[in-house]
Amino acid sequence: MISPIFMTKSLITIVPLVTGALLPPVANTCDGFKLKNLHNSEFLIDDLGVMTKKECQGQTVYDIEFCVVVCGLEESEQCSTNPGFGENLCVIGTQCSPLSWTCERLQTTEGEYDESYDYSMFSSEFDQDLNQHINLLDYTN
Repeated sequence: MISPIFMTKSLITIVPLVTGALLPPVANTCDGFKLKNLHNSEFLIDDLGVMTKKECQGQTVYDIEFCVVVCGLEESEQCSTNPGFGENLCVIGTQCSPLSWTCERLQTTEGEYDESYDYSMFSSEFDQDLNQHINLLDYTN
């Protein structure tokens, strides 16, 4: 069985082939972006190979497109609707508005009643059944 070799510090995933040839990282993959930006002084690389933008004030956000941690932009801060590698992103709970190019709060916020969700399963009959099951679990321990 041939398994991939992961070289954490160099951030290159090398997959040996049966022929003995090595495949270089593909350009538009996590490894490809990391390899291209390996010597980018804006980032630190931890022991697990995660690239994190230096000098972020406040929250950080994991950019799943480029597999790096960047600085989080708060509500009303300038943002890009099509960010590139290493560009800061809106924090969780906000999104970049294509009209104002600023981070805006998402429409649905925690604690609001969501009319699209079916709450009928939370009937008193359901609560009674759930309590009976919990009580049975308590007695078995």
